[in-house]
Amino acid sequence: MTGVDALLALAVGALFVVEFAFVIRRWPVVFVWLLTGVVVLDSYAVMRDGVRFGAVQVYAVDVIAAAGAVSLLLSVNAARRSAPALKLIIGLFVLAMLRGVVAFGPETAGNGARVLFAFLVATGFAAQRSDVDLGRAIRGAWRAASGIFVATALVFLARNGFGTYASSGARPLSAPQALVLSQAGLTYLADSGRRSRVLAAVCLAAVLVSQQRTVWFASVAGLLALTLQPSRSLGAAFRRRLSGARRYLLVAAVLGGVLIVIGPEGLRNSTNTATSSATAESGTLSWRLEGWDALLDDYVTSDVVDQVVGRAAGSGFDRVVGGVEVSVTPHSMYVTLLVSLGFLGFGGYLLLLARALQLSARRESSLWALLWTLAVFGVGYQLSAEQGLLLGLALGMGSRAVSETGRSRSLLMR
Repeated sequence: MTGVDALLALAVGALFVVEFAFVIRRWPVVFVWLLTGVVVLDSYAVMRDGVRFGAVQVYAVDVIAAAGAVSLLLSVNAARRSAPALKLIIGLFVLAMLRGVVAFGPETAGNGARVLFAFLVATGFAAQRSDVDLGRAIRGAWRAASGIFVATALVFLARNGFGTYASSGARPLSAPQALVLSQAGLTYLADSGRRSRVLAAVCLAAVLVSQQRTVWFASVAGLLALTLQPSRSLGAAFRRRLSGARRYLLVAAVLGGVLIVIGPEGLRNSTNTATSSATAESGTLSWRLEGWDALLDDYVTSDVVDQVVGRAAGSGFDRVVGGVEVSVTPHSMYVTLLVSLGFLGFGGYLLLLARALQLSARRESSLWALLWTLAVFGVGYQLSAEQGLLLGLALGMGSRAVSETGRSRSLLMR
């Protein structure tokens, strides 16, 4: 593509983004479904090629995130109601991008920041559109995605059996897929009715056989949060639901333990491998810890500016792990934010997460539980765009549009 052709294509693309921004500003649920759909397709490597505009490679999630960003810019009044911590993080991100473009060029800076960009846009979009019932759209998108992931797990197991992780390290689902599946299961569990409980059991059973250990811990955190949710008033109806959820959790834990102990041999072997390799020197946990230690050593020896506001976008995450130089993401949302946006960005994210948990704790049990899953999952992985929708949904509960009556409103429930 020549320079003129690339410029023309970029202009057409920019016009499309602006027009799409007006569409999602008018119908914000479109943003939820498209973003979730693209993330799901991307998890299957369906949309990995993208389109090149000169020196910049653009992907479908970039286009949706860019349209969401334009939509946020058009909502000036809503931006004023955004959480101060979110404004701080976005400001630090913009600064990192400007520094990265100057230091490394737009392509390198964009490649290094695109995942965080999409996450921040999704968070800001859901937080600002508190005037719209995005909760039901998010719940529907998560449950639709969970059906796809359960089918994927079943097909994988039918073809390969239960023992693939012990023999080759292959797993039915990726960690982000298993997280969404777990979160969908929690929304079913928060519903009333036998059908919802059955669907919750199916989702959580698929999470168990996914062999994704980080998601196991995140699921346990979500289940505990769902059953121990604080409430100002423990009325009879709430006590009945709480008691039922605890009984269900106990039964699910027993069945899960039985499945691991006396279930299919392949599942037992893979589970033993998954649990034992976490603490082995060659395990993924040890690999992560060594990588985090190297990145933190580099952080504390960097200049004061980088420590405070983070490094220029595109600086990368080069470190030596096990005698091998690697450059992939740190596999931790918290380490990523500390290195990329400095301790101001890291602290801002902790405040943002705490605020979201505080707002949802006494108003929406299922959302509170889902926030705990992403908080735990973020220890071992960087959060992708769809998780930003959950965080933003909780932050939007603090806006005047949601709480002006002084009463809670269900966001994820019917």
